[in-house]
Amino acid sequence: MLNTDLFVIKLLGEIIIIRRSIKMIRGALISGGTSSRMDGNDKGLLTHKGSSFAKIAYNKMTAQCDDVIISGKHNYDLPCDHVTDQFDEALGPLAGLISILNWNKKQDQAAQWIATCPIDCPLMPNDYVEKLLKANGPAVLHDGERMQPLFAIWPKNTIYLLEEAFYQDGLRSMMEWVMMAGASIVSYPSINAYTNINTKEDYVRFTNAYDNK
Repeated sequence: MLNTDLFVIKLLGEIIIIRRSIKMIRGALISGGTSSRMDGNDKGLLTHKGSSFAKIAYNKMTAQCDDVIISGKHNYDLPCDHVTDQFDEALGPLAGLISILNWNKKQDQAAQWIATCPIDCPLMPNDYVEKLLKANGPAVLHDGERMQPLFAIWPKNTIYLLEEAFYQDGLRSMMEWVMMAGASIVSYPSINAYTNINTKEDYVRFTNAYDNK
């Protein structure tokens, strides 16, 4: 989904409309958790209706973004760039976001926006990135009951504020970062869309509820 605007020029008496790229959106699948409550089983490899969670997330983000990367230990054989955490220890999703934003700024074609999603929400909305973009700044989804901080969009330059808060102030809470960054909270209630899988029991309940529908 390449966001463009139009400008018009007059050449040799002819009106010509030229399409110009104004922003690039890079989707980032976040899969950096240790899956300790899944006995170490990788949640990206769990399946829903014959497809892995990783492939489902990739397909949904590909439909909404110009390109997609995956952050974490594995790339799940997906046809996209794989960003590993720049830290030796597990420091949570903020560390993953730092790694993603730093990787992005080093690319020849750095995206203006990074849209994130967790890898373990196979029912996630197909159009949430567009809704977040309307905030025209950092933004996070709210499901009607609670904030969903991993469903978010970040301008590329937020890396500088995030690194300062992370390294100098010791910030580790994603919720605190959302507040510090002044992110807009975008309401998008959607029944069961944000169901994520944290335990084996969660997965059993999920498959019983949804795999035969």
